[in-house]
Formats: sequence, C-alpha cells, structure tokens
Amino acid sequence: MPRRLERLANVVLRVPPVVLLDLLYRWDVRAFADAGRPLADQLQLRGARLWSLYYAGHLLCLMVLVLPLLSLVQLYLHLLALLLLYLSHPVAWDYIDHEVERGLQGAIYEDPVAFGHFATAVTGEEWGGRWFVGCGTEG
Repeated sequence: MPRRLERLANVVLRVPPVVLLDLLYRWDVRAFADAGRPLADQLQLRGARLWSLYYAGHLLCLMVLVLPLLSLVQLYLHLLALLLLYLSHPVAWDYIDHEVERGLQGAIYEDPVAFGHFATAVTGEEWGGRWFVGCGTEG
C-alpha cells in the first residue's frame, strides 16, 4: 500500500507544473503585450522583460517537474507555510480593527467576550457577519 500511495503522490504533485506549462504554452505573449500596453507600461513589463518572465516560468515549471518526490513534498509544504503566513496578516489586522471598534483595552484573557471573539477568529468561523475574517467584505 505505501508504494501505491507514493506513486499516486508522485503523479498528483506533478500535475500543477504540467498544467502551468500547458497554460504558458497556449499563452500568446505578443498579443498580451499589445492588448495590455497601458498595464504593461505601468508595471514596466516591456518587450524583453516580459519575454524573460515567460521563459523563466517555463524553466521554473520544468525544474519543479524534475524534482525528486521528497523535495517536491518539501516545496509544497514551504508554499503552504508561505500561504498561511500571507493569509494570517489580514486576519490579524481585521481582528485588531474589530477589537479597536469594540473599545477593548487591556489583555484579552481578562474579558470573556473578547476571548470568545479571539477563539472564533483563530478558528476561522463566522465573526461579525463576514464569511471569512480576512476578506474584508461584508456578508
């Protein structure tokens, strides 16, 4: 069973770079540069720089495809940790904003209502009428 699971993981973890390579292959860089010229000028993605990013994407996907399985798992775990760190920042700011709006001063564990709000925010449950604490849109 572990050998079969390893083969399955080997296939499943290699699907995203293959899909990205396919998208890059089908993407017309020249048409994107011509149609999005104001955006490209604003981001300073002109000519050679856009083509360099295009080829760097191909190279990066190919490098991920040839990684051994354990390195590939480590890469995905690092990307997951990066994503969690990135998402925790708006969640923390949203929590701080809510506490400032409520007028809470002092330590959170002294106020049971505030501590309940903290526990709800940490677990990602609905809080303050929002479906996700960090999205910043009213539900």
